[in-house]
Amino acid sequence: MPEFEDYKNDLTPRSQQVLGLACREAKKLGSDAIEPEHILLGILKIGNGIAYSILQRNGVNARFVDLTGWKVDSLPTFDNAILGAFKDIDLSQEMPIVTGYVKYDEGIMTHFDRGYSEITFSKIAVLTKAREPIIHKEYHLCTGDPKVIGTDKVKIIGHTNFDIADQLSDLDMEAIHSKASKEMEMCGI
Repeated sequence: MPEFEDYKNDLTPRSQQVLGLACREAKKLGSDAIEPEHILLGILKIGNGIAYSILQRNGVNARFVDLTGWKVDSLPTFDNAILGAFKDIDLSQEMPIVTGYVKYDEGIMTHFDRGYSEITFSKIAVLTKAREPIIHKEYHLCTGDPKVIGTDKVKIIGHTNFDIADQLSDLDMEAIHSKASKEMEMCGI
């Protein structure tokens, strides 16, 4: 693996800091190369970026959690992939920023062709015993798909909650994947 010192003089001080942290993360994770996920971890650790800065200014201690399974030798189960990624996170002190795709032994796309990020986030809520789920959707719950009927014809249904999304999923509406909502409901989340 290239050493940090090999590139130090070609970089800005901030870039040196990111690369140094990325190098440490790569070594810590047993990688023989610096990959994009190591650089993301380096950026997150130094607090670079507008979103991270906004979170920090508002007292939120964020941590990037990558579930994509880059260069893993063996694939864990779905539950173990999440539990392993969250084992050192104190959720009372840190807010995880998590990838929606999780790589595991059976493959998320094999079981869930759509809504896999909802499945991932609901599984995180269940395994971490969350009080309430907050799953960001690409679109607000609305009267129709803006890509199909046009944004001028769509009305946003605001101020909804999980119960409404869960009821709609039971009717095969796409507010939330029904398998995501069911496990959370069974756990009282």
